[in-house]
Amino acid sequence: MNDHSKYLQWKKSIPLVYDFFTHHNLQVPSPCVHWSSVLSKEEKHLSQIMCFSERGNTKNHIIISKVKVPSEYQSDLSRISQFNESKPSPHMETLGKIKAPRNTEVNRLRTFPTCKHLLLSKSDLSDLHIWDISDPSSPKDKDPVVLKGHEDGVCESSFAVDTCDSAMMVASGDQQGNVLIWDVQSLESGTDGKKALSPIQSLKGDNGHTDTVEAVKFQPKSSQELCSAGDDKSIRLWDLRAPEAPVASAFNENDNDFHCVDWSAFDLNSLLAGDSQGVVYLYDKRKFSAESKDCYIRSFSGHTAAVTCLEFNPLTPNYFASGGEDGCVVLWDTNKEQAMAVNGSTVDTNVELIFNHVGHRGSIQDLNWNPESPWCLATVSEDSSEGLGGGTIQIWRSSSLSRMTKDELSKEIELVCRDSKRVKTGPGP
Repeated sequence: MNDHSKYLQWKKSIPLVYDFFTHHNLQVPSPCVHWSSVLSKEEKHLSQIMCFSERGNTKNHIIISKVKVPSEYQSDLSRISQFNESKPSPHMETLGKIKAPRNTEVNRLRTFPTCKHLLLSKSDLSDLHIWDISDPSSPKDKDPVVLKGHEDGVCESSFAVDTCDSAMMVASGDQQGNVLIWDVQSLESGTDGKKALSPIQSLKGDNGHTDTVEAVKFQPKSSQELCSAGDDKSIRLWDLRAPEAPVASAFNENDNDFHCVDWSAFDLNSLLAGDSQGVVYLYDKRKFSAESKDCYIRSFSGHTAAVTCLEFNPLTPNYFASGGEDGCVVLWDTNKEQAMAVNGSTVDTNVELIFNHVGHRGSIQDLNWNPESPWCLATVSEDSSEGLGGGTIQIWRSSSLSRMTKDELSKEIELVCRDSKRVKTGPGP
C-alpha cells in the first residue's frame, strides 16, 4: 500500500478514532503553533485564541486566530472526515496579523500564564519580542518590547525558548551554547513606554553547553530552576541561585543530538527529551550526575525520524505527545508498561504508545496541548514537498477509547452492544 492509499485509509477512519478533528491548509509554511486565552466558554464548545506564524518568501507574519473547539462528545462525527486538504478550517477565523520584525522568520511563540495577552516570539534575529494582543483584531505590532542580549547571528533557526509558569520570566538558548534569562515582571502593568529589556543572567560557565542549545524549559513550579538540551548531546539542569555551572547533566546514551525537552508539572523529577534518531527518553533528574549516560528511566521508540517536538499533557498526568520528521504525532502513556508488569502480563514492544496521528503529509514542526480543553492538540506540519501548499494545522482530540484499559474497553463495547440490541428489539415489557 503506497503513502496516498494509507492516507485515504486514515481519512476514512477519522469518525471511528477521533472525537474531534479539523484541518486548516496554509499557503505558506508555519514552524509554530500556540494556544492563548479563552474568549468564551459554553457547555458545548469554547472559543479560544490560537497563534501561529507564516513563513513566506516576501512577507512573514504572526497570525492571531479564533478557534471554536467543541467539548468532548459534541462533534458531528459523520462530518469531521469531510474536509478538503487545500481549504481553511471552518473552525478557525483570522482576527489579526503582526508583521514579523525585519520580515524575519518567527520560529516559536509562547504566552505567559498570568498575562496571556502578552505574546512572546523568537525568530532568526538575535532579539526576542513581546507583543500586546489584548485586542486580537488590532494587535500592538508597532512597538513590541525587545529582549536584548544574544549576539548577532547566533539565533538563526533557533527554537530554544520558554516562559515561566510561576513568574514573568523568559529563557532563551542560542548557537553558542548560552542560555539567557530575562525578568519581565514590569510588563504586567502594560507594555507602553517599555522599549527594551536586558537579561538578568547568562548561563554557560564551566561544564555548560558546548554547541547549539535546541530547547529550554523552566521547572513548572519554580522560577529558579530550568533545564536545557542541545546538539552537544546533553541535558543540563540549572539553578539561577548558583548560575556559575549546571547543577547536574545527562548525556544521550547513543551520542545523538537532543532536539526538544519538557518538564512534568505532576512529577517534578520527571523530564522528557527527544533526539535526532527518533527516540524519546524519560529521565529522573535525581539520577543526573556530572557525566551520566544511563540515567534515563525508559525510552520510547515510535518515530522513524528525528523527534522535533514533545510536550507532557498539562491536564492529565503520565501522558505526553511527541512529533517527528516522519510526519507522525504519537500519544504515550508513561505508566502503561509499569502497570502491565505489576499485573504479571507480558510487556509488548511500544505498549506505551496509545495513539498514532498520521494525518499530516510532512514533517511535524510544532505541537501544543490545549490547556483549557482536555486531550485537544494543535499540530502543524510543513507540506510544501507534497504539493499541498505550505503547511497544515490540524486540531484534534483522539477518541476516549484509545485511553481506556482493556477492562474499560471491554465494558464499553458490552454497553454499546447492549444498547444496539435494545434499539433493534425495542423496549421490553
